[in-house]
Amino acid sequence: MPSFEKKTIFAVQILNINKIINQTLFIMKKTLFFVLAVAFCLTLTAQRQVHGNMNLASQPCYKMPALGGGDEANFIPTERQSNYAARGINSDSFIGASNYTSATNTNARNTITWSPDQKTCAVTWTHGKYPENVRGTALNYFNKTTQEWDKFIDVDPFERVETGELTSAWAPGWGAHVYTAEGECVISHCAAEFGLLVNCRDKAGVGEWHQEVLHGPVQSDNNTTLSWPSIFAVGNTIHMVCVTNQSAEYLGYATYPLYYRSTDGGKTWEDKVHLGELMTENELYAISADEYVVTARENHVVIGYLGNDASYLESTDGGNTWERKVVYECTFDWRTSGVWHGPYPVPSTLAVAIGDDDVVHMAFSTQMKIRKPGDAVNEGHYWPMICGLFTWNDKMDPIKHEDCNLHYDFDGDAWIDGANGYAGFYDMPTLMDAPDLLGFGYFWWQNASWGDFLVKNYRDLGYITSPRLIAQGGKVYLMYTSVLQVPFLTISEDQFHRGIFLTVSYDNGATYDQQNNTSWLSYSPNLFWCEWDNYKGPTEDGEEMNGAPQIMERSENVYASMATSIGGGLLAFTWLNDVFPLGEGTQAWVEYPFNVVGLVIKANDAGKFWNTQEIWKGIGSKVDEKETIENLKIYPNPTGNIANIKVGTLNPYTISVTNIMGQVVYSVKGQGDTTINVTDFPAGIYVVNVKTAHASASQKLIVK
Repeated sequence: MPSFEKKTIFAVQILNINKIINQTLFIMKKTLFFVLAVAFCLTLTAQRQVHGNMNLASQPCYKMPALGGGDEANFIPTERQSNYAARGINSDSFIGASNYTSATNTNARNTITWSPDQKTCAVTWTHGKYPENVRGTALNYFNKTTQEWDKFIDVDPFERVETGELTSAWAPGWGAHVYTAEGECVISHCAAEFGLLVNCRDKAGVGEWHQEVLHGPVQSDNNTTLSWPSIFAVGNTIHMVCVTNQSAEYLGYATYPLYYRSTDGGKTWEDKVHLGELMTENELYAISADEYVVTARENHVVIGYLGNDASYLESTDGGNTWERKVVYECTFDWRTSGVWHGPYPVPSTLAVAIGDDDVVHMAFSTQMKIRKPGDAVNEGHYWPMICGLFTWNDKMDPIKHEDCNLHYDFDGDAWIDGANGYAGFYDMPTLMDAPDLLGFGYFWWQNASWGDFLVKNYRDLGYITSPRLIAQGGKVYLMYTSVLQVPFLTISEDQFHRGIFLTVSYDNGATYDQQNNTSWLSYSPNLFWCEWDNYKGPTEDGEEMNGAPQIMERSENVYASMATSIGGGLLAFTWLNDVFPLGEGTQAWVEYPFNVVGLVIKANDAGKFWNTQEIWKGIGSKVDEKETIENLKIYPNPTGNIANIKVGTLNPYTISVTNIMGQVVYSVKGQGDTTINVTDFPAGIYVVNVKTAHASASQKLIVK
């Protein structure tokens, strides 16, 4: 980090420093940017890697295939609304700060959660203070009624959920949060306690936390360490996946995966389940910290995990019994020797969701890896620019390696016909690339050698990572982190910026129109902002930019997570934000605090809020002006007493209930979800009508 005066964590002061730094960088490095573009070797490299840290070799530069969408060749810039401010709810709020960058090793976890009544959203993150290197779980709340966050969680004074010593030796980390039926629970790990710290309270947001330590089985170092919890709650039942010590062995493996269940909101826990008994030997060898996520809907529980394959364990009886299912079969093995092995697209991060129709959805990112005859055990090579994000649901067939259509010349140690050897990989219908931000119709690198930087950043996960999913009402919301295009990509030869994106499927995950239906969530005047007056889109041949945007504000946005449900028509997100790229990705502690962002938008605005194909035209965020009522729901239905009304709008409304004769038997005004007491209604069929100033919706109600 440059030696400038320590920035405060108040948003206005951060933004001022950000603006000064960014404008200075733009002036000083604009020339350097294009010098580097000429100087860099126009090659795509495959780098040697020790397991989890790869290096590269020479391959031709290539142009990624188009992702589909409209033809922008005839685009003529009109009056540009460069200073347009996006409309949203608390569109980019700084809700806290931290000096600890390592929020996760791999996957986005349950660090943001809607309450059962959908009135409150809780956000947790690993809170750290430098140079004392004390650590713990910070917690903040979003109130849907006031549309405000509880407060700014500062690093000084230091606040955390856990109780215990404020020392570097006693430092809880990787806290995850769930709401239970009426209370809430935060679970984090603590090496000094050789287990997980379980903090519960009976009423959410009220009262003191009750903390207990959950110890694991005795391992080869005679300790009971458990780490990296992933949790999900249904009522008072909490499902949790964690692993044993990474530096010891349990049943012959490090980071052995275990499942725990609590049926009383986290107060007590049933005996462990050995998930490794359901996995292959190769999966047990490969699985590591945070390479698993858990989700549930009623008694349907799914644990997605990576072990070279992308697989999941499924229970339909609330976690009593499990069945393994493979989504993508990948036989990549770090232990081969003396033979060619690969190339394989190897999964690096994943997300799972269960739709309201009980369909299982998965998204997983991949990196292209290979092992050569001369590679030692745990070494390999990969191509950081041949990445992608696969989407899948259980209505589809499993994805196989052969489907990827890869062709490699082992004798010549090269892709056959250069780029053509893996061009078919990008034709796979379930694959998504990094989002197009400049109207090229594909992700534009300009210089393939910039892919080398990916091995130095963000834990070597690839350039599109950490997906999250929500499946509801026939739609699937897919959030992910991605490296940004040129010219947003680099401010120096080994650093690049990333952004947070949201793409929506309108056919229950069968297809995703990433080209036209993607939000750049972290694009805003406070985070990343451009002046587009000089940009005219791609050149006629689509190979170069016609003019260039001027970057006014830039920042790094990483480690994002999305709440696993829609809360009262709202989508909620959180991520880490800093002026500078994170760098090597292995440095946990940084001297200057960075921001934690909390973003809440209307679910109806997904794909419209900061739409990627409107931003580069200077239009801004073109959110639909027409008010709609989505997903009006009545339950239970039929009912003989109380009918719960999930209204499907944030606006004031009038509810009227009519009988089969069209007579109004009940009417009330309100805002937010509500209930109707139908005890005195004669048995029969009724129609519930919801009407706002600009929209209406109706649904049948049966009274028994």
